[in-house]
This record gives sequence, structure tokens and C-alpha cells, in this order.
Amino acid sequence: MDFYVAVGAASALNLGIGWAVRSDLHLGRLSCGRSVYVHAGFALLALAGIGMVTVAAFGPSQTSGLAERGMLAAGSLMVVFSALAIPGLCLVPFVTFLVGEYAHRGARFLMSEDQVRVAKTYDQAEACERQRDWEGALAAYRRALAEDIEDWEARRRMAEVHLKTGDVGAAVAGLRLVAERIAEPGRKAAVTFRLAELLAGPQRDRAGARALLVALAAAVAGTQVAPYVKLRIAALDEESAE
Repeated sequence: MDFYVAVGAASALNLGIGWAVRSDLHLGRLSCGRSVYVHAGFALLALAGIGMVTVAAFGPSQTSGLAERGMLAAGSLMVVFSALAIPGLCLVPFVTFLVGEYAHRGARFLMSEDQVRVAKTYDQAEACERQRDWEGALAAYRRALAEDIEDWEARRRMAEVHLKTGDVGAAVAGLRLVAERIAEPGRKAAVTFRLAELLAGPQRDRAGARALLVALAAAVAGTQVAPYVKLRIAALDEESAE
């Protein structure tokens, strides 16, 4: 009867673990493997129970050899299942819980406000520009620069506002600073082209404009914008020859 006591204890153990997992008592949020263990546990519990009732009612001697072997096999499976239940029900869901939890945290980190880059806007300054309120626009851009001294787009826009007010010197100084600090070839070329136009046009400094473009050609050599810089230099040389 010691064997049947062991079977009964194993059945109770599986029933308790199965109930705990079914109730999600901190064994993991994911249900990976849960249904298999719970349903198999209850099935073996039922078989073991039938075996014990049969043997208790008729006695081992009156139980057919096939039925007894079947019940003993079910009981043995129940004991083995009990030995696997704890690591299977506790460890596997716990590991899947850790994987799922850290995957969830990683997704939240990647989607957090600190990680999502949003293009900066200059709504106040643009509103002032539409109303031709140049002083208001300059003040708005100065506030942006006070928050971020390396906001080169705000400085470039401020240079354009200076140009609209007729202050070409301030515009040239602002664009020159932006052109020197920007590293991305496309943006650097765009600002330098604008600066060269002001030098060759309002300030009548073609030599300065050409020197600026030659320096740009060296800085962006090997990039996609390099051919356009050469075309600008050639166009400026043609204008100077006329």
C-alpha cells in the first residue's frame, strides 16, 4: 500500500500545482506549457484514482492482471509526472515570464519619449514671419538658441530674417557660423551655397565666394554633393569672366 500512498501524495501535489498555475500565482504571465501540464495532471490523477478505488474495492488478488498493470503504470506515470511538475510548471513559465518582461521593458524603452526623435518646430517665429514681425521672429529664434546654443537651424533661420531686414552683414555672419559647424554634407552644402550667393551678390566679394566653395569641395570630397559643388564653382567662374 506504500506505493498507493505515494501515488496519492503525488496526485495531491499535482492538483495543488495545477491549481496554482491555473490561478497564475506569480508563476509567469505567459501560459506556455500550462495547458499541457494541467490537463495531463488531471488525467493521470483520474487514472490513479480509478486504480486505487478498483484495488481497494476488489483487492489486488481479484483485480485482473491487465487492469492492475494498467493502474500501476498510471500510478508510476503519476509519480514521474510529479517529479517533473515542479521544474516544468515553475521554472519554464518563470523563464518565459522573464523573457516576456524584459522584451516588454525593451519595447517601452525604445518607444519612450526620450528615445523618439521629433523634429523641432518654430511655430512662434514662423507666425511672426508671416505677419512680417521681424523683431518678434528674431526674439523667438533667440529663445530657441538660449535653450540650445547648437540649434543651427534656428541660427540659419535667424540669418534669413536678418537678410529680410536688410542686415546683410548679420546674415553673412550667421550663415558662416552655421556652415562651419554643420557636418552633414547635404546641409553643409546648402548653407554654403546660400552664403556664397550673398558674398558674390550683395557684398560683391566673388573671390571670397569662390574660396568658400573651394573649401566646401575639399570638405565634401567623395560624397554625393561633391559634383554639385564643382558646378557651382564653374558657374561662378563663368560669371566672373563675363
